[in-house]
Amino acid sequence: GYPQRLAELAKYFRGDIPETTQLRQNFGWFSDGVPANVFQDVQYAPDIEITPNRPVLFPFAVKRPVDLSKQEDFEIQIGDTEITKRGSKLPILRETICSGTDISNIYLPTN
Repeated sequence: GYPQRLAELAKYFRGDIPETTQLRQNFGWFSDGVPANVFQDVQYAPDIEITPNRPVLFPFAVKRPVDLSKQEDFEIQIGDTEITKRGSKLPILRETICSGTDISNIYLPTN
């Protein structure tokens, strides 16, 4: 199987673990995957499709551990329709050119 720790992925990247471009933060590595499809709030972009329960390396920093017990409502776009779901927000540290960093609204849904 895949390594549990991010540092153990170095062999897949010619010895250099990927980092975010500005703050040099580690990418978010989930060795066991995430428990459900991940969605991004519609104010930023349409939903993101990530197959559940498969290892995933997010190309941005994710603060760990992720508290899946905290739930909130969010909206996603499916076709031309906005749908309200409930889930846990991933603590994503997204770098932006203008402001340095902000938090993107990326969710693991529970419904």
